[in-house]
Amino acid sequence: MILMRLCLSLTIGAFQQQNDPKNEYLGISQQHACELLERLHEVNPRFAYYLFRDACNMEAFPSLPEFSKWQKKVAGSFHFLLGEPLNTEKTTVLDLSAGSSFSAKSEGMSLEAQQEFLDTYLREKNAEIGVGKYLEARSFYAADEFVNDSLDGHEKRTIHLGIDICVPAGTVIYAPIKGVVHQIQDNKSELDYGPTVILKHQPEDGPVFYTLYGHLSRECLKQLKTGQIVSGGTALAKIGDSNENGGWLPHVHFQIILDLFDYDGNYPGVALPSRKKVWCSICPDPGMMLGLGSESTAEEIDSGQLLNRRRNVFGQSLSLSYQEPLIIVRGQGQSLIDSKGQFYLDCVNNVAHVGHSHPDIAKAQSNQAYVLNTNTRYLNPVNIEYAERLCGLFPEPLNTCFLVCSGSEANELALRIAGTVNGQKDMIVLEEAYHGNTKANIDISPYKHNGPGGTGPPEWVHQIPMPYLYRGLYRDPATAGKLYADEVLKICEKLFGQGKKPAAFICESMLGCGGHVPLPDGFLKQSYQHVRQYGGLCIADEVQVGFGRAGKHFWSFELQDVVPDIVTLGKPIGNGHPLGAVITTQKIAKEFANGMEYFNTFGGNQVSCSVGMAVLDIMENEGLQQNALETGSWLKEKLEMLKNVFPLIGDVRGEGLFLGVELVLDPETREPAPLQADYLVERLKSRKILLSTEGPGHNVLKFKPPMVFNHSDAQHLLVELQQVLRESPMQKNLKA
Repeated sequence: MILMRLCLSLTIGAFQQQNDPKNEYLGISQQHACELLERLHEVNPRFAYYLFRDACNMEAFPSLPEFSKWQKKVAGSFHFLLGEPLNTEKTTVLDLSAGSSFSAKSEGMSLEAQQEFLDTYLREKNAEIGVGKYLEARSFYAADEFVNDSLDGHEKRTIHLGIDICVPAGTVIYAPIKGVVHQIQDNKSELDYGPTVILKHQPEDGPVFYTLYGHLSRECLKQLKTGQIVSGGTALAKIGDSNENGGWLPHVHFQIILDLFDYDGNYPGVALPSRKKVWCSICPDPGMMLGLGSESTAEEIDSGQLLNRRRNVFGQSLSLSYQEPLIIVRGQGQSLIDSKGQFYLDCVNNVAHVGHSHPDIAKAQSNQAYVLNTNTRYLNPVNIEYAERLCGLFPEPLNTCFLVCSGSEANELALRIAGTVNGQKDMIVLEEAYHGNTKANIDISPYKHNGPGGTGPPEWVHQIPMPYLYRGLYRDPATAGKLYADEVLKICEKLFGQGKKPAAFICESMLGCGGHVPLPDGFLKQSYQHVRQYGGLCIADEVQVGFGRAGKHFWSFELQDVVPDIVTLGKPIGNGHPLGAVITTQKIAKEFANGMEYFNTFGGNQVSCSVGMAVLDIMENEGLQQNALETGSWLKEKLEMLKNVFPLIGDVRGEGLFLGVELVLDPETREPAPLQADYLVERLKSRKILLSTEGPGHNVLKFKPPMVFNHSDAQHLLVELQQVLRESPMQKNLKA
């Protein structure tokens, strides 16, 4: 009926357009209707029927209750798939889910290495047979063959519809019940089934159903014929090796099918998560037929229950991203993977600097953890070597470091150093600045103390307007740097008049929470001159923007042609491992050593330092600073071009892989567009791209991905971004 309605719309539209060819409105929906007609034509009518039943909260496959009742009645009469019971001590159930360490460690290995990994795991479990679960969401179905396009972007088929029995190639499998060879086919494509047999079963006291056996040896192609009767308990085929089974480790994929549709020997073995309920009605749990218990069926994480558990144990001040929070179970490179095995392009988590779960980081951490992890009160070459390598990345005279556990600790220590060296407390900060989560850092962070729940700055904190060329107090690039620096000078003069001087001026080298704002030319150079003239120290907060992210330079303060007195670094230098640092001069470090020891129990521990060195190695070996320059420059140029197409984009700014896109309702008034920004972030999330918003107007898309974000990722982001920008809600003035 739907197809006929579309056909009718197309023909009527074409007829009307023929009579009135100048009326463009008559053809406005023709292309979309044609595309929809083609897509629906590919859907089997019975499958559509099952979808409708499921949408009505009915059992998708009407005869499933009949099959389930029959299977339960005859459960004890099925023959063993391997000729012997599977529910013995020789069998262990494998966790191949998206969030399992087994999958994370084995993916990317060669088949030989994967086999050795599996064999080792089985030996540790004193088992010979591995069982892969039914309805398990698996992330290794990542190839293009498993991708489905929809109105909400890509969705991968990740839900396993059968049970895998992992045993050596050549192992004989047996028919669990009498049947007829209905289909036999060699599905030769990479990551396909390889030789596959489908038996048709028609028990006297039960419904017709089918069983599928995938990844077999090619011998069965010669030994079996379509229409051949196979008795229960009869040898059916042998398990194939990796050269013939589609490129997988040796195993048999066993699946029950209640409706074969029009598939010819190559029936889906994995399903889209969005259609899981329908497919598990069509392909019910084969565990009972194999003599397995409930442990062979994967349990889905209930997001509602998980959210309630979180609320019961975490404080309410902890926030969650997105209207419907994601259940993220794994990271890989520039992707985060949810509990359904879906990959999300991560454009916002800068802490995973060299990529989520980098194997070299994991190895460095694990190897050193076996050896030593203690404090800096003992001589040890590991932390000294790391400190030497880290300091070697800075211009002179920045050659001395203190190792800490986070960016917050680094900024807290920087404040302590400045206060000790100068004997002063007053700090100069920027509007909307954020420097960490400790009490002292909240005091110097207007983003927090002037925001919800804040009580304003203490008397020793002095704020200047944010140096914001697009909508700040001074907007002329030729003069803004000096004028904003003059605001720093005014505070210095005010303090001098009170008989005081600044302890320090702290500033991010590019502003993060303020909306990913690059500083006007000359601002830091002139501000540093003023602060130093009045006896203060200059602190560059590089927690978010350092370590090659700017592309042009390794440190973002170099964009301003300055050398700070103190530089603070945070967890990106450890790829998320608790590692941070304060870099300063020998002179300042000596003045800080006034007799009071600085000790940080785990700052500079050997495991953290090993991780830090691994990050440095990866940065160099993978050319990540150059990637930030090339990919970031290309993306920024393309985003600038979008301003001409979409007036909603008011400003594009930043350097390297630290960019901001500001959305405005009117290019002239520059009124922020926070609702459109929120809509865009939510829609991109549904299209498997993660972004978030920032800035005083909550209208800036912030872009700070892992440094492995590449040109292909940037192209994908642009395509999806344009797709959402064209959606009708983005063309209207959304109102709360």
